[in-house]
Amino acid sequence: MPQPPNGAAATRRCGLIMAIRLACIGVASRHAIDVEGVRLHAPLAKAAHPPNLPTMNPVEIEEAVSNLAREPFDRAEFPFQFLAAFDNPDTTIRRLRSGQTNQSDIPGGVLQRNNIHIATCGLGEVDATLKALRESPKTASAKAKFILATDGETFQAEDLNGGGTVACAYSEFPDHFGFFLPLAGITTVKEIRESSFDVKATGRLNRLYVQLLKENPDWATAERQHDMNHFASLELSEAGPIVLPLDTAVHEWMHLWNADMHERASQHEGIVAGWFGKMPGVALRLSLVLQHLWWASEKGADKAPPSSVSSAAYEAATTLIDSYAAPMALRTMNASQLPEDEQDARVLLRLLIARRTERFNLREVRRGSLGALGALASGRRLEAACRLLSDACLVRHLGGRAGTTAGRPRSDFEVNPLVR
Repeated sequence: MPQPPNGAAATRRCGLIMAIRLACIGVASRHAIDVEGVRLHAPLAKAAHPPNLPTMNPVEIEEAVSNLAREPFDRAEFPFQFLAAFDNPDTTIRRLRSGQTNQSDIPGGVLQRNNIHIATCGLGEVDATLKALRESPKTASAKAKFILATDGETFQAEDLNGGGTVACAYSEFPDHFGFFLPLAGITTVKEIRESSFDVKATGRLNRLYVQLLKENPDWATAERQHDMNHFASLELSEAGPIVLPLDTAVHEWMHLWNADMHERASQHEGIVAGWFGKMPGVALRLSLVLQHLWWASEKGADKAPPSSVSSAAYEAATTLIDSYAAPMALRTMNASQLPEDEQDARVLLRLLIARRTERFNLREVRRGSLGALGALASGRRLEAACRLLSDACLVRHLGGRAGTTAGRPRSDFEVNPLVR
């Protein structure tokens, strides 16, 4: 098996992996594709709305919420910005801002009847503020469905009817926008609330369509308009899944490679075994993505989309897993399963090597002589790490004291010259 890549090659492959992940989102948003039981679903496209229904679809709401999270946090304006992102009309926002319909009894609070009670607060006061919102008589009398508290760093919310909760960093609250879709009059079930990645994918596809026209003006000509309209209007509800079978040449190879993955899974335990057990499915998805990437990069307006997954695509997918993903996964997961003292010993040894240290004192190390230690700054953990390195003959305890007075020996260590 090839060794893990390093240097420029590793950087290029990391870039490829990121491109593949983004491509997965793009393919999933364009099609529902089934390859040997692997199905990628796309959400329904926006439909025409009667006047009495919400004017924003989930894709547009996700984009508005993401834009809000990227802006500097404004404690006074956040409640109104949040409600606007969930399709509340300007008239509603103005009436809340003026106090005409805002009956909140919480400082900095905004209460929208039958919807949500929001309050911003000072740093570190989110828990107390959320409790105050929960216990507020106004929350109950206004029949608020949600309560929300944030200080611009922490974000917490509760669904008072369904019992769900959100607790995350402020910058991450757009990942939970589906939780609040009822605020926009969009009734959801659990599966739809949790499909934020699908909704985001459709939004990115819409932006891709616009960018394609900007970069390629000729694609907006009458000759190409039909192709672009078809690209933008594909809907799961109308088109159904697009089935791409595997080429015949792939079948035997796939069974052999899958057997190898299951054999490797049986040689490990825990998360490593689970990782190898999932690779047969990952290889299929990855080969599907690569097949579409190659098709998308080919020139020619009349080039038909792929009708099957080729052996070349499957070979490229399994090679990427064997030569890069598997070695990196083993390196990462095996390290995470090491005992605490072994992990600490590795951290300390890396610091000693990086600074070409000849001698060190534990007290000075705890004070930062080798740099930030994190959890290793604990005296107990640092001493345990030193004992392991001593047992491995990588460092040697010098002991002794300066002078003739009695007392605790100094914790001085010498580093093995072979390490330096």
